[in-house]
Amino acid sequence: MGQTHILALQQFSGVEVVGVYDQDTELAQHICRKFGLRFYEDALVLMQDCDGIVIVSPLLSHPHYAELAIKNSKHVFLGQPFGSKTDLAYFMELSGEANVKVQLGFSERFNPAFQAALEYIEHPMYLELTRQISFDSASNSIPVVKDIMLGDIDMVVSLVKANIKKVSATGVNVFGESPDIVNAHLEFDNGAFANLTANRVSTKSTHEVTVYQPHALLHIDLLKQESSLLSRSLNTRGSIQSANPIVVKSSNKIETALESFVHAIQHHQEPWISLSDGLHALTIASMITDKILLVNSTV
Repeated sequence: MGQTHILALQQFSGVEVVGVYDQDTELAQHICRKFGLRFYEDALVLMQDCDGIVIVSPLLSHPHYAELAIKNSKHVFLGQPFGSKTDLAYFMELSGEANVKVQLGFSERFNPAFQAALEYIEHPMYLELTRQISFDSASNSIPVVKDIMLGDIDMVVSLVKANIKKVSATGVNVFGESPDIVNAHLEFDNGAFANLTANRVSTKSTHEVTVYQPHALLHIDLLKQESSLLSRSLNTRGSIQSANPIVVKSSNKIETALESFVHAIQHHQEPWISLSDGLHALTIASMITDKILLVNSTV
């Protein structure tokens, strides 16, 4: 992931990648030789030499590096939110005091297939989101709702701009002590609802979004980066349905996310996905988690 971010950053005008810090010294030195960058033995020294930090370390280490960067008045790009709602609220206050930008890299919101579909999404009433990945013991310690489902929650609330009225959820433990498969049902006070499924013990990888709205449905395949629109149109013979692919401009979602971060810094604008967005998603994730525990306790 770090190398992907370096490649993207090196393409931007007005941006210089200063260097790399990693606790894995051997790996970091290899990456620095590969990209012609300076290796820093101390994260604080690196931060003192730059204007912004891109944190792509393991999720559990994000709070430490984010706090260090913000307290040294550096702009921060984070892969996704971390910790608890209290943690995020603290970092929102801290970044405000330091007057720095903090952007979350919910990468699927930058997915070109999702971006292309946005033009056609007007009044979503029912959303289905399914994500399946292969089992990875390294991420087993992170609850699935706050890991692979969190970005999908963010996508839903970015589309359905309404308050949550009701949450229900079920979970299944397969290999871990916490649920490896979670299905969540969200109801909003504007009448819309969403069904989200996250599965981290699948034999295949899928990531799809289907949006139903009056007279149309949109299907988004985030892995294949393909979108299509099924709409109802009227002609002299009555009602017909037509499914048409949506033109998706090829792009790298990580590159687009980082470009948005750089733009926010250079033009003194708010990041497209802020800590406030992360707090909203994390709040809903906590609501889902609470419901899973309630369901499990009654079995």
